[in-house]
Amino acid sequence: MTVYIDIVIIENLIINYFLILITTQIIGIKTKEINMFLASLLGSVYTLFIFLPKLNFLTNIIGKCIVVIIMMIISISRKKVAVILKASITFFMISFMFVGICFFFSLIQNNYDITKAFVIEKYSSKYLIFAAIIIYIIFNRVIFYIKDRISISSLIYDLEMNIDGELIKLKGFLDTGNELVEPVTSLPVLIAEKHYFGNITLEDKELFSIPYKVVNGYNNMISGFRVKNIKIYNKSSNLLIKDAIVCFCDQRLSGDGDYEALLSRGMI
Repeated sequence: MTVYIDIVIIENLIINYFLILITTQIIGIKTKEINMFLASLLGSVYTLFIFLPKLNFLTNIIGKCIVVIIMMIISISRKKVAVILKASITFFMISFMFVGICFFFSLIQNNYDITKAFVIEKYSSKYLIFAAIIIYIIFNRVIFYIKDRISISSLIYDLEMNIDGELIKLKGFLDTGNELVEPVTSLPVLIAEKHYFGNITLEDKELFSIPYKVVNGYNNMISGFRVKNIKIYNKSSNLLIKDAIVCFCDQRLSGDGDYEALLSRGMI
């Protein structure tokens, strides 16, 4: 089997760059492209030690860990041990997944017999690129999802309100783009899923009408009633007490069930 050194270096350079890029995105550290390139180049040159019998001792697990740590130091330009270790562990985890996908593609190109040793006789470079793209897409979506969940979680508050002697507990999402207020009392508006309020109805309440407008230009009115001393708890269990106009809605406000009420900006 003929091995071309330049091809090996270029392929590993590209792959290492992708892996480092994903690693920095996962741990949330911005880095310079030149730093990632230099670290990737180091990793690709290190690959050549496999073809040098006298330097094979450098390719053991200890040597690989040292090289990865150096790559992370070059990439993120930070000297804190905890950050370097976190980046190195993340890099290894992504690499293991990448190797798994590459091995799957190798099974497609090479004959496999369970009774014999598996030998990779041919492997197309396009599958390396496919594997890198798959890894990038997967982790990119995972990172987006995690950040989205963290962002939503930071805007969710625990609510308690006493209505006619009945204690209602809900989770409310602070809609930062919602400035809905009742025009007469200037109280903020809280929209909540109706089925959490049991037998409480609007018929026996003093109702307030609140005009609203959605982004498509549609105008309408929504009715609600005043609730005093609504307790609002944040993640640190700090208490805020507010009066608000509570309006019911029949549909679920969160598809994932993260919250049951929407808070306008005036409540926080």
